[in-house]
Amino acid sequence: MGLGICAAPLISSCFYAAGYRISSIFCPLRHWFGLICPSCGMTRSFVALVRGDWRQAIDYHLFGPLLFICLGVILAHGIWELKSGCHQQAFYLKWLTNPHLQTAIALAFSGYYLLRLNSIILTTAL
Repeated sequence: MGLGICAAPLISSCFYAAGYRISSIFCPLRHWFGLICPSCGMTRSFVALVRGDWRQAIDYHLFGPLLFICLGVILAHGIWELKSGCHQQAFYLKWLTNPHLQTAIALAFSGYYLLRLNSIILTTAL
């Protein structure tokens, strides 16, 4: 199940970059309230990364490249475990379970979201 969760955004980004579209996908927060959600731009960031455009990916969402790399590492680790047939110690589990790092990431993500909201509000108010 973990492999599917990590693989889905990576694989769908590849299909989206190749021109495949699913018209029924939309952001409910943006659709109903006109506000961006904290992850708005993440899909576009992933697609830009698949195309090799790192600058555009960062412009779409600052955390897009970081999440893309993290998902790729976790996916590669899962595939390695399946291929080898035995459990391999994941070096990143210590980081993921560290409450201080979790708090720092949550604060950074929230701060980035608030900055994006503020800049949108300021640009639409002018």
